[in-house]
Amino acid sequence: MHPAMPDATVTICPHCGTAVAPQAPEGLCPRCVAALSLMGDTGVGEAEARPAAAPLTPLELAPHFPQLEIIEFLGRGGMGVVYKARQKTLNRLVALKLLAPERVTEAKFAGRFSREAQALAALNHPHIVTVYDFGLVAGVLPEPEGAANGAPAQSYFLLMEFVDGVNLRQAMKAGRFTPERALAIVPPVCEALQYAHEHGIVHRDIKPENLLLDKDGRVKIADFGIAQMMGDASSVGFAESQPAGTPQYMAPEQKDHQRTDRRADIYSLGVVLHELLTGELPADKIDPPRAPGLIQEPLNRVVRRALEDDPEMRYQTAAELRGDLEMALASDLRKARDPRRSWAKMTLAATALLLAAVVAFVAIPRREKATSGIVDSVDFDSGALADSFNDNVLFGGSPYLLAPVGVNHTRGVSVKDSLASEGTLVYKKRSYDLSALTSLEVSCFFKRRAIGAALHALNIGLTETGAGHLSGVAGDAYIGLRLLADGDSLRMQFQSKGKSPSPSASKPGMALKTVEGKWYQLKAVFSRVDATTIRGTGEVSAVSDSGVVGNPVGYFPPTNFWVGDFPFAEIVEGQRVWAAVRANGAGGTEALDNFRVVARARPAKAP
Repeated sequence: MHPAMPDATVTICPHCGTAVAPQAPEGLCPRCVAALSLMGDTGVGEAEARPAAAPLTPLELAPHFPQLEIIEFLGRGGMGVVYKARQKTLNRLVALKLLAPERVTEAKFAGRFSREAQALAALNHPHIVTVYDFGLVAGVLPEPEGAANGAPAQSYFLLMEFVDGVNLRQAMKAGRFTPERALAIVPPVCEALQYAHEHGIVHRDIKPENLLLDKDGRVKIADFGIAQMMGDASSVGFAESQPAGTPQYMAPEQKDHQRTDRRADIYSLGVVLHELLTGELPADKIDPPRAPGLIQEPLNRVVRRALEDDPEMRYQTAAELRGDLEMALASDLRKARDPRRSWAKMTLAATALLLAAVVAFVAIPRREKATSGIVDSVDFDSGALADSFNDNVLFGGSPYLLAPVGVNHTRGVSVKDSLASEGTLVYKKRSYDLSALTSLEVSCFFKRRAIGAALHALNIGLTETGAGHLSGVAGDAYIGLRLLADGDSLRMQFQSKGKSPSPSASKPGMALKTVEGKWYQLKAVFSRVDATTIRGTGEVSAVSDSGVVGNPVGYFPPTNFWVGDFPFAEIVEGQRVWAAVRANGAGGTEALDNFRVVARARPAKAP
C-alpha cells in the first residue's frame, strides 16, 4: 500500500509552514504578509541590538485582552510583535500590535510606538491603515530587570485594521505584477501621502514592505513608527538626531541627519516607482536605456525629478507627482489611441504599450547634481531699496523702510502698520518669460504681527509690468499667492487680475498655525501649463531666528487656474513678467527679509 499523495492544489509556505489556499491572492501566504510591515530593515538610529525575546502565545495573551479573540501570532520585527485577532463585539478581524518584549524598557522605542499610534489616529484615509485603539496593558510581558518595586511590566498596544491581502514586496517577488497594476499603485499612495502631509505628518519609511494590497487591489500605507509630526519638538528632535529609515529608500538629506520634510517621502516613493518599473533599486550611475519607447521618456522625467538629490529640485508635493505621472501616462495612451479600433483592441494596445515600457525601462539615467536654476535674491543687508526694487506706491506714501528689523537683527524691510498707505515692491533687475520656464518660484521671509483691520497680510506673485501692483485697487494684470487675514489666522489664496479693475480669488485654504513675533517664509511656484492655464503651488514654512527654513506649516496644493475663470490673460500670453511682493502691516506683517526668485528653464527637446 502506497502512502497517500499530497493534494496538488495545496502549497506550503516556505517561511511559516502553513498551507496556502489555492485562492490566496497572488498565491502568497496571508499569515506572513500580514506581518511583513514589521519585518523590514527599518533603522532606528543607533539602537542597541538585542536578542529577540519569546512572545506570549495566543493562549497566554488572551486574558489580557478579554474583548478580543486572539487567533494567532503573525510575526515580529525590531519594534513590535503582531497577532491576528477578532474583535468580539463587532465581529471583525483586527491586527494587535505590541511593543517587542526586549524593547519594553527602552524609552526611544516606547516613544516610537506611541508616535505611530498618534500618527495613525490623526489620519482617516482609505489608503492609510486605520487605528482602532491604543493604550497600555500591564503584565503582558515578563517583568524586566530593574522594574521598580516589582511592579508588573507595562507594554503599549495598538489595535488596528487587519489588511487581508499581500505586501507589495511579496507581490513583486511573485512575478505576477502586471505593468498597469504597478503604475496604478502610485497615484493612490500619492493621494494618501498628500493627505498625511497636509495633516502635518511625514512617514519617513515609504518602501514596498509598508505598502499593503488588500484582496480588492486597494493599496494602504502601513507602519508610521518613525513618522515625524511637523511642529512636534519631541518628534523632530528624536528623528533628526539619529538616522531613521530604510537606507535604500532614504532621501539624501535623511541619510545626512538633516531636517526632513514631506519631500523625503516623495524621494522614497520615487525609489519605489523606479523599482516597480525596472525591478531594481536606482544606482548612483545608471546606463542609458537600451531601447527607445514612446512611454519611456515621460516616465523617465517623472522618476528623475522624484529622485533629485536636492529637495528644492524634487516634486514639492505628492499631489504634484501624481499629476505629472497621470499626465505622462495619459499622453502616451493618447499617442497609442486609434479611433478605428474597437474598445477591446484599444485596451490591448494600451496594455501592450505599458508592458513595452517596463521592458524598455531597463534603467533610468540620473542627472548630474542639478542646479537650482537662475537664482536672484535680495537680503537687504546693503544698499538702498531702490537698487533692486521699484517701490510702486499706490497711495499714502511707501509703507516700506529699510531698518535693522530682519532675521537675526540684520537689515530688513519694516512694514508700516497702517491702512493709509499701500504699495508693491517689484524686483526690477530681471524679467522672466514663463513660456520658456518649467516654473518660476518667488519667496520671501515675513515676520508675523498681530492682525489688525486689514484683510491682506502678504502677497507674492508676478506683475505684467515693472510698474505694476499686486493689488485689486489699480494697476496692470498680475497673479499672486496671498495670505488672507481671517480673524486671528492666515489662509493662503490664489488671486489674479487682468485689465479689469476687480481681482478674482480662489477659495481660501486651511488656517495656518503661525505665532506673532516669529519668522516664516511664504513661497509660491507658478508654471505656465498652456496659453490659457497657470498652475500655482504654495507653501508657508517656519524660519528659525538664524534664518534657516524649517518645516512647513501649510500648503497650497498644485492647482490649475484657467483664464476663463481668473483674469490673467496678459500674464499667460505675454513674454515678460516681473516678480513682486506686497505686504500690509495692518494685516499681520511686521517685516520682510530674504526675497528670492528661482527660474527653472524648460529642458531642451531631444533632436
